[in-house]
Amino acid sequence: MPDHHKAIFCTISQKMVFVRSLNAQVQKQLNNLNLTIQLRKETKPMKLSLKDAEFLDR
Repeated sequence: MPDHHKAIFCTISQKMVFVRSLNAQVQKQLNNLNLTIQLRKETKPMKLSLKDAEFLDR
């Protein structure tokens, strides 16, 4: 393989590694987002009285 072909292949290979790492990061963020959405659906909002709110504010 000529040197300039090796250089092109190396660059493509490096780009593939970069793209895979980006894909992994995006997938991780999507998973986190899905977990957050799921938790919000499952967690019912708490009803706080004014007394509770004052206590939590301290």
